[in-house]
Amino acid sequence: MTLLYIMRLLFLVCYLDAADVPTIGYGHTATVGRADVGVLKITKDKAHALLLQDIKWASMSAYAITGYSSGNVHDAITSFIFN
Repeated sequence: MTLLYIMRLLFLVCYLDAADVPTIGYGHTATVGRADVGVLKITKDKAHALLLQDIKWASMSAYAITGYSSGNVHDAITSFIFN
């Protein structure tokens, strides 16, 4: 998870990313929409909670694909899904 922090910038206000997708926090997209851009604001604690939620989802997805719950393969696929 530390590497994801290093690789990501923190945005506390919803914005459109390079792919024109509404985004907030450390790259969270699941619960934000176009109406939130420039309006929705979150705290650092909320951004951290969203990141943990997104990593958990990506990790569970990686496990469903590979059957591995830990190790380099699992971590690499989790990172790929997250990004």
